[in-house]
Amino acid sequence: MRTRGLSRGQLLAGAAAVFYALQNLSMRVAAPAVDPLVVTLFAGFPTLITALAVTLASPSRRARLARLGGEARGRWLMAGLAAAGVVMYLVGNPLFVRALALGGAVVATPTGSTVVIWSALLAAVLLRERMNRLATAGIAVFVAGVLLLSLGQASEVPAGPGWYWAIPLGTAAGLCWSTGGLGTRLAHSRGVDTFAILALYGVAGLGAVGLVSSVTGGLGGFFAWLGGRPDAGGTLAALVLAGLFNLGAEVTLTVALLLETVARTAVISSSSVTIVALLAWAFLGDALNLTMLAGVLAVFAGAALVQSQTVRAGAPGALPGPTVASGGPAASAGPSSGA
Repeated sequence: MRTRGLSRGQLLAGAAAVFYALQNLSMRVAAPAVDPLVVTLFAGFPTLITALAVTLASPSRRARLARLGGEARGRWLMAGLAAAGVVMYLVGNPLFVRALALGGAVVATPTGSTVVIWSALLAAVLLRERMNRLATAGIAVFVAGVLLLSLGQASEVPAGPGWYWAIPLGTAAGLCWSTGGLGTRLAHSRGVDTFAILALYGVAGLGAVGLVSSVTGGLGGFFAWLGGRPDAGGTLAALVLAGLFNLGAEVTLTVALLLETVARTAVISSSSVTIVALLAWAFLGDALNLTMLAGVLAVFAGAALVQSQTVRAGAPGALPGPTVASGGPAASAGPSSGA
């Protein structure tokens, strides 16, 4: 049911956009000096610890998770969420961190925001979420704004000699992140607790990242670098902030996905691309020309169009309502970094 003004889900998705923007700026500071897998570990660790602590501290959450594991369909769902966590953390996040290092936040963030396209298309095909013509037009306007931002950045001094590689890397990251939106929406319909799903994503995804980073020497190399550089404190602080901002983003986004469709939530939360551009211009001295400003306005306009779509309960494309038991809302989890 629609109400006047912004809904709770839309406000939460907007809050996630702000958190993701702040996280991207923090990660940008650390990206050139730190291995992408290590950045991913720092970015996701606070969310994992919080999700595990909340889940283990609540008997009702533990009981619901045990019931889920006792059913064949529940085990398949848990396995799918774990697989999505590996895709997001082990593949998507390192790709995006590399894109940040090559192209900076203003180039990498718009390409990562293609998660909007992937999420909407996959949700329409796999979850049968219906989008009306206004929502489709909104996605087109959003994409146009992202392209304008990228073109505007290209007309300035490039962020680095290989800045253009940030475009395919960020786009691939967006595709990886879209698996989290789909898994989250499906988990909502099964009534799984939010923090339990975040824990499943984190245990599987960060576990895989930690294993690969340990085998490849990235984690050991980081601590050696940290101990040998007197100026490494700023980088470490940026990594810690990235993790805290990611915690705020994932919690607000997961609850937003309980209340809104994948397409609408993805577009609103991915409006972080505009916030990144404005903050990078205001505090880090990044360029913001007229072309980029037009892109910022187009992104916001596209988000407004998509959030105006209506999916009625019981209509084709609407998922069944989640079961909310004592101990917290139904579960979800979004991308662990980026748009």
